[in-house]
Amino acid sequence: MKKAATYSLIVLTTVAAAGAFMRAMPWLQVDLSFEKIRHAHSHLGFLGWLFSAYILVLLRMFLPKEKAWSRDKQQLFYAALVTAVLMFPAFWLWGYKAPAVALLTLHSLLAWVLLVKIWRQASVPGKPSGWFLKAAIFFFFLSSLGPFAIPFIQVFGDGSPVSVRLAVHFYLHFQYSGWFVFGFLAMLYRFLEIQGGMIPHRVAAIHQGIAGAATAPLYILTAPALNDSLSSVYQHLSWLIDSAPWWQLAAMLLFLFFAWRQWPGKQVSTAWPGVFALSILTIKVLLEWLVFLPPFSNFIDPGNHFLIITYLHLLFLGMATPAVWWMYGGLGWLPADRPAFGWWGSCFLTGFVITEGLLLAMGLGWATAWFTEGLLAGAVLMLAGVGGVLVLQMKPESEVLPEAKGMMNPIELP
Repeated sequence: MKKAATYSLIVLTTVAAAGAFMRAMPWLQVDLSFEKIRHAHSHLGFLGWLFSAYILVLLRMFLPKEKAWSRDKQQLFYAALVTAVLMFPAFWLWGYKAPAVALLTLHSLLAWVLLVKIWRQASVPGKPSGWFLKAAIFFFFLSSLGPFAIPFIQVFGDGSPVSVRLAVHFYLHFQYSGWFVFGFLAMLYRFLEIQGGMIPHRVAAIHQGIAGAATAPLYILTAPALNDSLSSVYQHLSWLIDSAPWWQLAAMLLFLFFAWRQWPGKQVSTAWPGVFALSILTIKVLLEWLVFLPPFSNFIDPGNHFLIITYLHLLFLGMATPAVWWMYGGLGWLPADRPAFGWWGSCFLTGFVITEGLLLAMGLGWATAWFTEGLLAGAVLMLAGVGGVLVLQMKPESEVLPEAKGMMNPIELP
């Protein structure tokens, strides 16, 4: 599985290179469509890199060893990976046209089959991590309804731009706040279970129930616009929907309290990518609470383009990517014991912080000098970081120490 992890990191490096190229386009003066490149970049990112990486970690951590990388899993995994990689030139050349849509549909079908196998073969009966795993898979299936709804909206529905935007938002919301978040929480709960730091079942059930129940109302709250149907739903259930950020925050604080108490050996300092990812998830929950709380709600527009990009990057680059690196290190797929990993990881995170700060400032309407130059600098730093991590990961086994001391104790799987 380490070879498959290498391929996923190659994809991540390609995503970072495309991001740096996009930020350099104002100076390159190339006759290319920024929108097409952006679609190619984003789809390769969350389907080529993150979906593949999540699948590898979930397979290894939740399935028996003899089933985790069986022949059928390998075939499905590589078919999905190749399909996602082919989306890159398809979106780059044609945008959202037939070739890219066909590949996106094929990837969804392959992903469904693979996730059903994980659901059925997961070997964690009665464990909270299994609950979060199934919730993550459910949200992935739910998010897939968004893209499939677009042709029906255009052919059989009103075809309005608002309805199409709501379908796209449906997909992104349940991917990022559902699949990404609950997938990370499943890994985190599983890690604690393996290390002997079990969170009480009642606490885990409350956490999952409240966080899961809050995800649907947050779709309406964060929607860029509402059509007549959703406006009617909001009018009748506004008291319930408006309280969703409060439930989510309460559930997150409850989890953090018990996770800290159960963390094995309190080794927070040696698990910095995981701690960073968990910190970003906490920030995400706090932001979704603050943005609808007066006086912040008076000047923050959730539909602002720059704030949306800030939010998507927050979860993709700040939470999910470090979380995967953390798991890769614990599983022995990354040489996390080497000081160079910390250097390259810090390089990536520095670029991430610069980019997020600039996008946030622009989204809040604060004039920012050197905005374009700053975004390019951040993108180059992130490219250097992921490229360095890839080079480290590809070094011969003899140059890698057996224990991942730089991130956490190795994950001793049964």
